[in-house]
Amino acid sequence: MKNIFLILACCFLVKTSIAQTGQLTLDERNKYIFYQVVDKPAVSADTLFNRCLAGYRSRYLKSFSKIAVVGKQSITIKSAFIVYSNAGLTKHEDGDMAYVMNIEFKEGKYRYWLTDFVYYPYQRNRYGVSERSPGVEVPLERLKDKAGTKTFDNYADQIVKLGIKEGEEIALYLATPQKKTTTTPKINTRNW
Repeated sequence: MKNIFLILACCFLVKTSIAQTGQLTLDERNKYIFYQVVDKPAVSADTLFNRCLAGYRSRYLKSFSKIAVVGKQSITIKSAFIVYSNAGLTKHEDGDMAYVMNIEFKEGKYRYWLTDFVYYPYQRNRYGVSERSPGVEVPLERLKDKAGTKTFDNYADQIVKLGIKEGEEIALYLATPQKKTTTTPKINTRNW
C-alpha cells in the first residue's frame, strides 16, 4: 500500500513540474499578450482563412457577434472564460476573464494572439449563486496590485493554458477542410 501511495505521489509531482510551452509577455501598448506564430507550408492564406473562419463559425454558431472579420486575412474574436482560485484542495469560480483573440494569415503561416484581458470578480448573491460584481472590472495589468502575486500567477497560468488550447483548436480547424453538411438520404419504402 505504501508503494502505491509513493508511486502516485511521484506521478503527481512529475505532472505538476511539467512547464508550460508559452508565456505571457507585454506588447508595445504595455498590455499582457499570449502570442504564437505557426508555419503551415504549402497552404495559401485564403485557404487558411476560410478553414479557420468556418471552424469558428461552427463553434460560435449561436453568437455571431463574437466573431468579426477584419479585412481578407484577419479574424477577431471577443470572448471570456471562467478563472478559478486554487485555495487548498478545492477550487471555485473566482470570476471571469474577458479577452480578445486576433488571428492573421499569410502565405504558408498564421499567427494568433490573445490580449486585452479584463477580470470581472464574482460575488455570491442572496441565492448563493456566483455572479459578476456590478461595476467592478480590473485590467490584467493592474491585477497584481489589486489581488496579489500568487493570484496573478494563477490567472496567468490559466491564460497560458487557454492560449495553448486555442492554438490546438486553430490547428484542428486548419488541418482538414471543414466537411459540408450532407443531406439525409431518402429511402423509398415502396420498392423493396
